[in-house]
Amino acid sequence: MSKTLKIILIGIGAVCIAAVICVSLFLVNQKPPQWEPLREMKQYKELLEEPILEIEEHMPLDSADWVVFSDEDLVKMWTDFIQSAEVKRGEKAPDERIANGGGPGVATIKTQSGEYRIYFYQLNPEIDAHGVPVDYQPNGEYALKIDEYLYEIKDPKSLPLYETFTAGQERHGMQSPWGS
Repeated sequence: MSKTLKIILIGIGAVCIAAVICVSLFLVNQKPPQWEPLREMKQYKELLEEPILEIEEHMPLDSADWVVFSDEDLVKMWTDFIQSAEVKRGEKAPDERIANGGGPGVATIKTQSGEYRIYFYQLNPEIDAHGVPVDYQPNGEYALKIDEYLYEIKDPKSLPLYETFTAGQERHGMQSPWGS
C-alpha cells in the first residue's frame, strides 16, 4: 500500500472517530426539559404588558360550547395563571384532525395590541359508553399546546379554564362562533 493511501485512510479514520465523539458529547449534554415560566415564553411575553379587554373560551375548537367575558374577577384568574404558571415541554402534540374530543380547546385573550391564544388538551378524557369523550371535567388533567408540543403544567389545578368557563356561561350565557 502506498504511503499516500495510508495517510488518507488514517485521516478518514480520525475524522470518523472525531465525528462519533462529537455526536456522543452532544447527546450526553442534552438537557432534559426544564420547568419554565409561561409568562417568559416568546408567545406570551408581551401578553401582560397591557390590560386584557376580553377572553373567549372554546371547548374544544369544533364545539359550540363558547363563552365570552370581560369580568374583572375572571380576567384576574387568567392573569394570575399566566403570571405564575410553570410549564415543561413534553411530547409532540397530536394531529388535531384525529384527536379525541375534537382537538384542543382554546382561550383567546384579547388586548389592545392583539390576540393571544392558549390551547389546551384534556389528558386521558373520560369516555362514555359510545366511545365519545365526556365534556371537559372540572378536575381533569390538562396540558397546554404551544407550537407543536404539549406542555405539562406544574400545578394543573391552577388552570382557570373550567372555573372561568362555568362562571362566564352563568353570567353571560353561551355564545356561538357561528352567530346567534
